[in-house]
Amino acid sequence: MTLSRRQAAAALAGAPLAAASVSACASGAGMLDRDAFAAGQEAIQVCLNTQKTAWNNGDIDGFMDFYWRDPRLVFISERSWTVGWAAALARYQTNYPNRAAMGTLDFTEITITMITPDDAYVWGRWSLQRAGDAPGGMFTLIWRRVDSAGAERRWCIVHDHTSA
Repeated sequence: MTLSRRQAAAALAGAPLAAASVSACASGAGMLDRDAFAAGQEAIQVCLNTQKTAWNNGDIDGFMDFYWRDPRLVFISERSWTVGWAAALARYQTNYPNRAAMGTLDFTEITITMITPDDAYVWGRWSLQRAGDAPGGMFTLIWRRVDSAGAERRWCIVHDHTSA
């Protein structure tokens, strides 16, 4: 589903990340445990590497495993807003219908900034190498550690803003 700016803003209203950030700043919690922050950064880097490997193996489902399986997931590109995990998956399947269209993905210049032990924003560059072209751009991701049905909490992307 593609949304207008107003609809996307409504979908993001009251986002827990904003509340967590304001709460952390107001309480002086900005100096949280450095070990927890380092562990979060390392875990997110492992997720990004695994996600890249899935893409390069032609596995869109494996790539999407790192997105929040929730109707509130937000994906923004230069042309549209997509809200919801199923809509994001459909978008990837439409834009990358086969292995040749997927090319070989690389992430560079990655910066992972922890906000809390359970929230981070990540930015960097992406590039694809394909037979006929080499598109690329920048991305900003908001990662959150979320509850996983019957399992340990896991890191996932809750907001993706990618541009070419």
